[in-house]
Amino acid sequence: MEGESQVAASSDSIQVDSENKNLQTIICTKCPSVIMKPGAGTLQKDKKFFMHFSRRRKDDPSQLEGEELDSFWFVDNMMQFENAGFSRSVDGKYKYLTCSDCEQDVIGIQFEEGENSEGMYVATSRVAYK
Repeated sequence: MEGESQVAASSDSIQVDSENKNLQTIICTKCPSVIMKPGAGTLQKDKKFFMHFSRRRKDDPSQLEGEELDSFWFVDNMMQFENAGFSRSVDGKYKYLTCSDCEQDVIGIQFEEGENSEGMYVATSRVAYK
């Protein structure tokens, strides 16, 4: 992967086709691992979920524990991922997604019950593109 350019997540860097599928390879922001190949995710901007940060700075108690996000790549089958790890269940309600190679950041969420349990959601702002 040396020499290849990586674009940090921003609304300007997201490219989709006519069916809102990702046109770019989605990669981890912490390591060079591929999370999803082009066409694996569908852009959704009609849902809002709170996602925790992977780490909270102990020296700054004012730092938020997470953020509400509203732009996701929806994936309905876990086999669409190239490298994605899943946390243990949190209160039997959801699991967090992470890069399975480095496990350095929370990149998405999978709900275990309710109306959003039909698939997995990868936050567009927590991944990079190439």
